[in-house]
Order: sequence, then structure tokens, then C-alpha cells
Amino acid sequence: MKVFLSVVSFIFFFIACSGEKNAEQSAFTNPFTLEKNQGIFYFMQGKLGEREQKLYLSIEQKTEGNLSVNASLLGEKELYFSGFLNDDNTSFVLHAQNAQEKDIIEGQISFDTLFIPTIEANITRAKQQTPAHFILAQNKVNVLDFVENVAQEKKSVDGASFTSTLSDEGFLIPSNSKLSLEASARINQKIGLSAQSIKELQTKLMKVQQEKFAKEEKFSFYTEHINSLSPYYIDDEILVFSSLEYVYLGGAHGMPYLSSLIFSLQDGSEISGKSKDLFENVNDEALLNLVLEALSVYNETSSFKDTQGAKRFIEWDDTNKNGFVALPENFFITEKGVEFVYQPYEIASFAEGHISIYIAFDKLAPFVKKSSPLAYLFKQKS
Repeated sequence: MKVFLSVVSFIFFFIACSGEKNAEQSAFTNPFTLEKNQGIFYFMQGKLGEREQKLYLSIEQKTEGNLSVNASLLGEKELYFSGFLNDDNTSFVLHAQNAQEKDIIEGQISFDTLFIPTIEANITRAKQQTPAHFILAQNKVNVLDFVENVAQEKKSVDGASFTSTLSDEGFLIPSNSKLSLEASARINQKIGLSAQSIKELQTKLMKVQQEKFAKEEKFSFYTEHINSLSPYYIDDEILVFSSLEYVYLGGAHGMPYLSSLIFSLQDGSEISGKSKDLFENVNDEALLNLVLEALSVYNETSSFKDTQGAKRFIEWDDTNKNGFVALPENFFITEKGVEFVYQPYEIASFAEGHISIYIAFDKLAPFVKKSSPLAYLFKQKS
């Protein structure tokens, strides 16, 4: 009997230990079980040739059939690629979306038993082929589940039919991330409606959209509202999203607005993405000179290039008397520095869209508030 009890005790001890191990190493979402409009974002790192390279990769089930794949190579000039997984669910060919050359990424993706991805690929840029290898980054946040939900409702006004379209996106930090439960909960409240799973997030987004439709006025024209989120920068201190809000309520065009959402990975609190909260003095002429230099670079590479150079942005505002262009309200953190984004009409015509300029961390370091929670970026990378 004692021997039997000892064996039983050992079995229960083994099961308990196994349960603890599984809890520590629980699997991520299986990409091959994704339902329509569900997806997974991966932060990956590896090598492109002999050079260290970071990669953002997303896999999404947009329609029945093959999974769509989007990839972004991070660096001085970010390149975006998109395509689909082939029928074998491992091979893919992705085509560049923001390059004049016909750049492609062609390779294989594999998943282990915890659905952690590995990529072996060849990247062709400017007709030069380079081998690449990527594994999941070891950061606190390296996987995000997401849902992109589009809903339409037909409305009849005075006998005429019109369509209202809503597009909303939400993200979730998985429960098996390396973040504290408190930090994950606070961030997921902002980006994922406090959902506990990708399925619950999708259900909550659909409910929010139904409530929006119920409150919306019955306009006698087509309307569209887009709320989109995209992971933009990740390290072990912060998680940055790009947030796009677009509204069309009739007229020649809708109005887009870009801003950033920045979260501390220490406690999940939100950090301001406003220029006034990052810099000691947004009117410092030395700082504004850096802005003019960056706008000159932008002008040279823009399809709207003008012989006036950065002067054209100064003259856009008739009330501008100081000879500078003001810092935009919003900024984004990138791998190499800060990206400042001007909204349409802010310093140029609507046709020119959002105007982005880039200034390196070391150049901006003298102007940053020492008390800013982002000050570490300028110390480490200056």
C-alpha cells in the first residue's frame, strides 16, 4: 500500500510539474486556425546577409483560402512587402509595395509546436539577391493577436439607398507574453477592449460597430469611418502603435489623421506622443532649423518636388512670419530616430498627403526633456 501511494504521489507530482512547465511555455495562437479577419503579428530578428536585421511580419485570414502575409524590413528606409502563403502553408513570395524596383522576398516559414515562427528566405533588392534568416525576437512583446473588422449597413433616406462603412482594428498582447499581468491588462484595455482572446476581441469589435451604426445620423450620402492600428516600434521599454483615423462624410474626399500610441512596458501606462511633451521648447530655432533641413531632404525625393525647396512649406501658411515651419503635433519613434508627421493641409496641399520627415536621435538629444520617459532613447542611440 505504501508503495502504491508513493507511486500515485509521484504521478501527481509529475503531472503538476508538467502543468507548471506548460504554463511557462504555453503556445501562441495557431495561424492555421485563424478565422476571417483575424491575424497575428510577429516581431522577428535575424540576418540579411551578414547584417543584423529586424522584421515585422503579420499573417491574416482575410478571405477563405490562403493566408495573407505582410512584412516590413526595418531600417533607414523601411520596405513593405505583401503576398500570400502558398497552398503548402509554408512557402511564400512577397512583393514590395513602396519601392520602384521589383523587390521580392521569397522563402519558407515554419512553426514549432508552440507556433513560434522561423523564416528562411532570399530577398531580392535592386536585382541583388541576399539570403536571410529570421527567428522570433526575444523582447518582452514579440507576438500580438489582432482583428480587422469591416462592417457595412445600408440606409434609406428619402427613398434613396446609401451605405455606411465602418472599419475597426484591435490588438491583444497574448497572456503568455513576458509582461506583467498589470502591464498587459492596461495596454489591452486601450488596444483590445480588454478582451481575453482573439475571438472575444472580434465579438467586442462587432458590438462596438453595431452601437456606432445605431447612433449614426442618416446622411443622404455614402459615409466611411476607419480606425486602424499598426505596431510601429518595439523595444523592452516601450510599445508604439501608429493610429489612423479616417472619416468621410461627403465631399471631394475624407480626412485622415495620424497619431501615435506609446505604452510603457514597465507598467502599461500611456506615454504622450505629442511634440510639446518630448521637447523643452518646440520653438527653439536650432530645433526648427533641423526641421527645415529634413523638409529639404523630403522635398528632393518627393514627387511634388519644388525648386523653392523647404521654403514652399514656410509660405504655405500666410500668417507665418518667423521663417520656420512649426513642429507637427505628433511624432513617432523609429529604429534610427524620430519621425515627425504633418497632417494633410498642414504645410502643403491635400494631394501631397501626410508628410513625414526623419531626424536622428543624436541630433535631437540636446532638445529633449530630461524628465521624458523617452529620454533613454536619445542617450543610448546618440
